[in-house]
Order: sequence, then structure tokens, then C-alpha cells
Amino acid sequence: MKDKSKMEEFFEEMRKILQDDKLMIMDSRQVYNYLKYYKVMPNSDKEYEIDDACNKIVEYSKKRNFPYMVKIKGKSPSKWTHMYVNKENVDYSSTIKLYIPIKYDKVTTTLSKIYYYLIENKIECETKISSSSKSDNFVVRMYNIDDVRPFLDYCSHAKIQDNLLETNPFISTINNIGVVRDEALIESFNGGLSKALSEFLTMCQMNNCLDKLNSINFREYILEVINREPNPDLKYNYLCVFDSINEIIESLDPLEDIRKNIESKPYGM
Repeated sequence: MKDKSKMEEFFEEMRKILQDDKLMIMDSRQVYNYLKYYKVMPNSDKEYEIDDACNKIVEYSKKRNFPYMVKIKGKSPSKWTHMYVNKENVDYSSTIKLYIPIKYDKVTTTLSKIYYYLIENKIECETKISSSSKSDNFVVRMYNIDDVRPFLDYCSHAKIQDNLLETNPFISTINNIGVVRDEALIESFNGGLSKALSEFLTMCQMNNCLDKLNSINFREYILEVINREPNPDLKYNYLCVFDSINEIIESLDPLEDIRKNIESKPYGM
């Protein structure tokens, strides 16, 4: 599980940036990009190598009668997406998103190991691969929470975590794999997080209280946002963000916390 010191490091960096440039406004797009490249050097040198690995995975998927990935046209660096789920029957309030930030020089071998598991076990999921280096270059959305722990155990036994970078500081983790609740009806998890962070940073900047930038105050701010948000889908999105931050601060197992929240249906879903 992640230590909350990573969030404090982020807020300290933001404090220095905003103190040095008092006219700067960190909008949600800037925050999103900052999180996307958190401790990652942007790189797309391995695009063709990753595309070749994805094509091999497609061929293996066909042999195993598993719906296969497609390359998203017009994207550069290239992106691949894969779906194995009947979305008409999906309960989005129970979906789990896994952020798997693979080291750029380990992408092809790591993807092969992960897809072997997903294909052989016919896991209902969606996956997205980016051929550039970033902290969310590989994402898996699983639709059955009971599939998550065995997958995480497999990653541990296969030593996949040795090939991973850090997730961004606000994503709760198990063995360096981000585990969050996310239905993406309006905003992705990172989209909602970036919007909330931008508003929190701006509020502290405008009120001359940059010394209040820390994880505890941010958690309280998100609760305020949740209480005043009229849109139920956006409210749910912010609750997912709150849960992740709270799990980090309180040292909770994210998967068990998500299971508890799903079973109790605290969000009125």
C-alpha cells in the first residue's frame, strides 16, 4: 500500500511552483498532464516495438477465441484498446480500474505476461495501451471484483511489480498496481482527480493559504465538493477519488475498502 508522503511531496512541489509564479493558475489540463508524467520521462521511441507485441497478442487472442485488441486509428503515439465484456449487462458501480505503469524498457515482455493471464482466464475487462511512456500507459478495467485479487496475486508471482513505475500519488495501490473504483460515466478517475486538485490549488492560491496544501486538507475539500455537487454521476466520481485518498491516508487495503463500499452501496447506486 502507498505511503501518503507521496501526496505531501506533490503538494510541496505545487506550493513552490505557485509561490514562484503568483500569476500561474493550474487548470485541470495542466494538473492532468503533470500526473500523467509523474516521475516519467516522456518517450515514444518504442512505438513500433510495442505495436509488434500488440499484433502478436492479437494473433494469440484469435487462437484462444478471445475478443482481441484493435489499434485506434489516427493516434500518434499509437494506442490500442481491447474489450471482452457485454457492456449492456455491466453494473458500472462495481467496476474496478487498475493502473499498471510499466517501465518503458519492460513494456513488451510485461504486456505479454499480463495478456496471457487475461486471455487464458477469459477475464471480462477492458484494457488500454499507450505506446508512449507515462504513468498510465497501461490500464485495465475489470467488471468482476472477484477477478481482481487473483490477478494481483498472479502479477506478484510473475514478479510484474519489478517492471513497474510509480502510479501518481493519489492512486491507492497494491504491489505498485493502482486499484480504484471507477465507472467513467462522465469523468475518468484521473479526470475527476485533476479537476478537484485544480480547484483546491486555485482556492488556496486565491486565499493566500498555500501553507494549507496537504493531503488531509485536500481530503476535507473533496468532501465539501461531494456535499454540494448536484449531479449524481459527478458526485460518484468524486467519491471514488475520496476513497482512494482516504485509503492512502488511513493505510487501508484498497480492494477490501472497495468491496465494502460496493456491498453497502453507500453512494445510493
